[in-house]
Order: sequence, then structure tokens, then C-alpha cells
Amino acid sequence: MPIKISELWTDVASVKITAHQIYRSEFGLIEEYTPTRYGPYSSAKFHIKCINRDCRGSFDLDSIVASMCNKHEENCDGTIDGHSNEAKDSGNHCNCLLEYSILIDYNDNK
Repeated sequence: MPIKISELWTDVASVKITAHQIYRSEFGLIEEYTPTRYGPYSSAKFHIKCINRDCRGSFDLDSIVASMCNKHEENCDGTIDGHSNEAKDSGNHCNCLLEYSILIDYNDNK
């Protein structure tokens, strides 16, 4: 059973992640915006699946969210380059880009 946010950080009311993925393929530019809200009883795993259909990976935001919660930080923005291999060619790295915005609400901020 996955560990819940409330089990790790009792003062976290919610984690909101807005993900913007950009993938340049041979067919053109593909973009996707994904807003996700995690409540206190949600799993404490923050992985965004890559939009490149040939990619085997995901973007892992676990350590960023954990660091923010441990420091009681409320917002963070950043960018992560794709690092996984594409399934059709294990030597070909995925060139998807993730821009993220994380907003954490704490129980004492309500």
C-alpha cells in the first residue's frame, strides 16, 4: 500500500502540480498541460508520465515535493529535461521537456 501524503507530512493540506510538457517529434510540436491536485490522503508519489508515446519513462518530482514539504515551502517552478530512453531505440534519449509549477497548501495557512 502506498504511503500517503498525510503520513509523511501531517501539516500538508494539498499539493497542486501544473505540468506543461513539450515534445518535438518528427511530426511537429506536441504540448500538453496537466493540472493535478493531491489531497492529504493521496499517494506521496509525484510522477508525470511522458507524453512521448515511444518513451518508457516519466518525470519524477518526488524529491522536489519532499524537499518543499520538509522546508515548509509553498511554491516552486522549474524545468526537467527528458532522460529516459525511447522504446524503439534504447540508445535514443527522449527529448521531451517538462515545465512544472508546484503549489503546496499547509493546514496552518487556512
